[in-house]
Amino acid sequence: DETTKQDETHSHKGEDDYVRLGFVEDIDESLVFETFPNKVGGHPKWLDPQHLPSSSSLVCPSCQARLSFLLQIYAPINEIDDAYHRTLFLFCCKKNKCGCFHVLRCQIPRDNAFYTLDGKEKTEVTSAPLCPRCGCFGDKKCARCHRVGYCSKEHQAEDWPAHKPTCSPEAPAGSIESTHRPAAGGIAFKEMEIVTEDEPEGNDSDDDDDDDDDDDDDDDDKISNEERDAMLGKYKEYLDREKVEGSFTEHDLSDITSQEDPAFLKFQKRIAREKEQVLRYTDSLHATPLYVATEGRPASKDIPPCSCGSARRFEFQILPQLLYYLGIDQGEDTLDWGTVIVYTCADSCTPAAGSEKYQSEFAWKQNH
Repeated sequence: DETTKQDETHSHKGEDDYVRLGFVEDIDESLVFETFPNKVGGHPKWLDPQHLPSSSSLVCPSCQARLSFLLQIYAPINEIDDAYHRTLFLFCCKKNKCGCFHVLRCQIPRDNAFYTLDGKEKTEVTSAPLCPRCGCFGDKKCARCHRVGYCSKEHQAEDWPAHKPTCSPEAPAGSIESTHRPAAGGIAFKEMEIVTEDEPEGNDSDDDDDDDDDDDDDDDDKISNEERDAMLGKYKEYLDREKVEGSFTEHDLSDITSQEDPAFLKFQKRIAREKEQVLRYTDSLHATPLYVATEGRPASKDIPPCSCGSARRFEFQILPQLLYYLGIDQGEDTLDWGTVIVYTCADSCTPAAGSEKYQSEFAWKQNH
């Protein structure tokens, strides 16, 4: 039921500590045919299937490689008529040295050209051509058959072994090859469903997470005696296992724990409530992210306003646990992050007539 889904999605306005957690689950069939999926990997399922972002907008500004689709979340806003259906898309460059993440927001009213009032896809809608390699706008047609569109010459060349058997200039006029045909190696990340649930309540020692960004001296960040003893025990085990020579004392531990980043300790405590979470989402306009370190936090001046002039607010973040589920082996220049924080227009503005239907938002990468 679409109404119920929307009510559940945005029913906590004003609760600054309200967070929904995202977890990934394996799937049997592609989610590209789901109407409003929450998912990681595979091909994007575009909310507006006709007015797609240009292929040139999904290029890494550092290395000029094609950006890879990472995930999308369906996040409608009941209070805004034009955001009755609303999806956020996150793309990234797979080279860690580039550190490029690109966010797109698309929203449409309940009464629209693509979906019925009860949220079903209209069968008469003609979608824009999709690149079979990545699922993005395929505005460059195969010069031989003119039936398949690609986002770039690179993806056309990569797809040629799969397309070659059906590529023929004698194909019936107007026939279109399926853009959902899987191409070998064409999926940047394994497709998985994102399921969400409310974050469970914590105890008093880790409940105060929405403090001011500049306030890092809360008592909650201090290490308890029990935690200190546990750290001492673990470190002694490490010394024994690695056969490290020399003594280790309580004074040595004090030196180490005094240098431990309090923000990281808070991050560990909060994540410990549900260790398999990969995403944290909030609809509160005043919530703050869960930082992985004190260093590398964005200042207010680092977060640019929306093109409409409104400030941006924190909406969701992805966590390093997602890297494990994606099966990314850590190397010298493989994709990595401590957390990626996504900021969106606080007003969730409607694009002006004639402008891009997929509005760019802002992502901030914080390293470990």
